[in-house]
Amino acid sequence: SRRRSLAAGTEAEVPFKRLTINAGAQIERIVDRFFERRAFASGDLLPSRDHGEILWGYRLGAALELGAGWRLKGHYGRYRRAPNFFELFGDRGAVVGNAELDSERGHNRDIGLVYRGGSDGMGLLLAEVVYYANRVNDLIRFAQNSQRVSKPDNFGRAQLRGVEARAQVQLARTLEISGNYLYQRPENRTPFSFERGNDLPNAPRHRLNGRIGVDLSLSAVHYEFSRESRHFLDRANLRTVPVRVLHHVGGRVPLRGGIALSWALRNLRDNRVADLWGYPLPGRSYALSIDYH
Repeated sequence: SRRRSLAAGTEAEVPFKRLTINAGAQIERIVDRFFERRAFASGDLLPSRDHGEILWGYRLGAALELGAGWRLKGHYGRYRRAPNFFELFGDRGAVVGNAELDSERGHNRDIGLVYRGGSDGMGLLLAEVVYYANRVNDLIRFAQNSQRVSKPDNFGRAQLRGVEARAQVQLARTLEISGNYLYQRPENRTPFSFERGNDLPNAPRHRLNGRIGVDLSLSAVHYEFSRESRHFLDRANLRTVPVRVLHHVGGRVPLRGGIALSWALRNLRDNRVADLWGYPLPGRSYALSIDYH
């Protein structure tokens, strides 16, 4: 199968005293010629789709300096996205493709507040909270069927609303804490009564990540934590993946001559949780590496 594309874009930024405005636009022409294997046909590969289209989009954003390290920012954009080859053809295994997918069409909106600390490198270095509301037509999303095979489909209408927050704090010269949290409502808005109002597949409502790093004179050690809430694998919200909690530790020890030793213990509690595809993740794992810089 073959895809040819030609893309062009432009971007501009206009700074004022405290306000910065940026805008951009892009256009892409794609021409597809897809083939597939068909049973009981004289030829092994037969053309299944000849398709060409023009995709375009634009965006407009602004950032306002509020003083004392605070900034208010907002953004609006419209986009179109063609399905990629993995979505079109899968991997010939547990993920099958769908050569009849249509391109996504969406409108993105967000507004956020950002704080960046001073140059001394102590205290609160970064804090950000953003609210977004996206509306998408023909959203491409993988869903699992009763044979435990994932296949992408077009969801006629979808609405994704949520809040993202992240922070980075330097408590001492050797201790740093960072993390991020996401709450989202990924709602299926198709007109079918058995789907409308359900969560979109493979979209947990809550995601939390944290990291604590200690930088000692002879080595560095870190601990990481991640949690994802329950989510669904199918359009009807009947096949669920339970809450996932993972713990990791790692470190780095500088040696002589630019050589360093790094180590990591992933999934300390040996939690055989499932990934976004519904398949078990590996249990506890160990890694050791040596690098030269």
